[in-house]
Amino acid sequence: RHCVIFLETKKYTMKFSASLVLTAALLDGVTGLRTQRKLRVDGDHETIGLALTGGSLTAANIGGAVMRGFQQHKVTIDGEEITAMEAFDYVSALSGGNFPNIMYHYAQNTTNDEILDAGGISDPSLITTEELETIPENSMFHTFVTSIIPSFMAAFAFALLGASFWPTMVYIHFLAPYGIPPNMPMGKEKTTEDHVVPRSEIKSTPVVEFSMTGPANLYPNFIWEQQMYGLAEDVAADFDSIPEADDPAFQALVVELGGLRPGKLLNNSDVLEIAKQNGCRQPVPFFGTPGEIRSQFMACEMTFDPVGNATSEAINFEPFSATPEELSTETDVYSLEKLLGMGTQLVPIMLASLGSALPRDIVDVIEPPIQLDIPTADGVKREVAIADGGYNDGTGIPALVQLKVRKIISVQTITGAYIGDTSSVANPVLSAVTKMTQFFGLVFDPSEFGVSPTNFGVAQKLTNKIFELTNDAESQLVKYANDMFANFQAGNPLVATFKDLNVVDNPFWGTEAGNKVDLTVILMLGVPEKFSSQVPQDVAPPPEGRNFTEYGFFTNEELRLVPNTMSARTATIDLQLPEYNISFSGVSPIPEFALDVKEARMTQILGSWIVKEAWNGLEGPDGESTFGGFNAIFGGESSGFRSEGDYVRAEDPPNSGAGNIQIYTLMYTVAASLFLSLIL
Repeated sequence: RHCVIFLETKKYTMKFSASLVLTAALLDGVTGLRTQRKLRVDGDHETIGLALTGGSLTAANIGGAVMRGFQQHKVTIDGEEITAMEAFDYVSALSGGNFPNIMYHYAQNTTNDEILDAGGISDPSLITTEELETIPENSMFHTFVTSIIPSFMAAFAFALLGASFWPTMVYIHFLAPYGIPPNMPMGKEKTTEDHVVPRSEIKSTPVVEFSMTGPANLYPNFIWEQQMYGLAEDVAADFDSIPEADDPAFQALVVELGGLRPGKLLNNSDVLEIAKQNGCRQPVPFFGTPGEIRSQFMACEMTFDPVGNATSEAINFEPFSATPEELSTETDVYSLEKLLGMGTQLVPIMLASLGSALPRDIVDVIEPPIQLDIPTADGVKREVAIADGGYNDGTGIPALVQLKVRKIISVQTITGAYIGDTSSVANPVLSAVTKMTQFFGLVFDPSEFGVSPTNFGVAQKLTNKIFELTNDAESQLVKYANDMFANFQAGNPLVATFKDLNVVDNPFWGTEAGNKVDLTVILMLGVPEKFSSQVPQDVAPPPEGRNFTEYGFFTNEELRLVPNTMSARTATIDLQLPEYNISFSGVSPIPEFALDVKEARMTQILGSWIVKEAWNGLEGPDGESTFGGFNAIFGGESSGFRSEGDYVRAEDPPNSGAGNIQIYTLMYTVAASLFLSLIL
């Protein structure tokens, strides 16, 4: 029974297993939880929400970087001076964006300043090589550059003993090092003795988007073989009959941008009818908060074809809201790790992508779904499979619109964009526009609806129309594109606002017409010229014959992916568990999921700088306003950048942080080896 893992020059030798009881005992006394959070009272207050994009650890790092920038600023609201992060009522996220979301709200024995590294620099002129090689261990950012493979393998050992693999993995890697106890029910206003609640200084409510992907007993084959196929195929087949959008200004913009056909405008009622004709075989959007799990998906009879010998009766779905207690059982607690696991569950995508690279014995251990027992219109509960919210959305915006949040700041990225990605770097405005078209019901080509096991975002294009395209005859997307282009020309951050968007009825998300939203988008694509021009060239020397930046990206090989840094490192694994008939040796088919330190750190500084640069507004080359400023969004009486003396550290040296990930992994595996020795 052993597992040897080689990560670059590091070597980890582990003996696995795991008992939640043993683990809880090991963690007992490590940290004391804080008192319950202070709830925000709205009254006349216009609610403000932060929406964090999905996209693995790329999105986690980018979302955390922008949060860091807001934590470095202060606003005065109703006579109280608070940080800008404390001014948010909600922080909504999906997929990778859920990692900074949950870590910010729930990390223990720390402060908002410490977990977000608010005391770090945001001035690009102060960047040094040493700065780029240093990420504070007690910040969330250190976790994003720490290999996930040891945590993955420790969770594998737990799964051998019956634990749910993915929630266990995210707990070990993202929650345990920050003093969060395992397998405890979530609470909203309960005491901390028997519930997990956010830290006392937290003012916002975390919102985690996730998706229901059919009956649990048909998972994952339902996703690969049935989900979205009928709906997508019928819309594609009838594509020519979809009317073009009656927006001449936008259609002219499409021609100018190139790369797109004339935009066609979907009607939610038509898509709903096609969905029902196909048995509503599509991912169902859910979201969870500390005190509620909700889905406002329309009432619909969901039918399913057999998968091999497995069959499932229809699910008579209806909109519902439930508390964590109502969705917990004696053997399956609705815990924080379960919520985070549901919001980041990418195992079906990993398995579809890896194909036969993983041995079947290993697949059998990590494949079982995360399950939730939901109420139905029949009055009985049904076991359904839950997966990453990216099946329904890529931004975190729809959940906030459903919650009737008035002002939303959305952090977005183009995952994988880099200097060689000509589609993004040559036309950043096209990227900015196409990221938003789904929310206006715009489609351009039937090829967008190609369903496959790895193309998990098709529902986003068909079911996410939540805004009207025009407002008082003004084309919303055209103004947005013009502001983004002017910012690009001026070397500004790519930040622009959709003002007074009209919300429409959407039966898939449950949004209601009559509401309005101010939606500000921060597009993290490349490095703005005003930022790169201040970066000392010796920290990112270009290759011979190349410029310092090209097409808005660093040419330096170590920094060329900023801000969309990817996890691409590989690991070698020797896993021998003869008692379980498992043997695997070689290059791990699972990447490390750890970001490069220099690229990650440069992105963190960039994200903070964007907030600071745009705090009081932006202007284009002609001096015209392109963005009114974050200060105006918060509506504070006074505001500004915080001084160094304002930052709050934990009172005692924190017994938490990403520096402890290897310690916690070792604790898990020692307990595991003892447990396996007793039972084998």
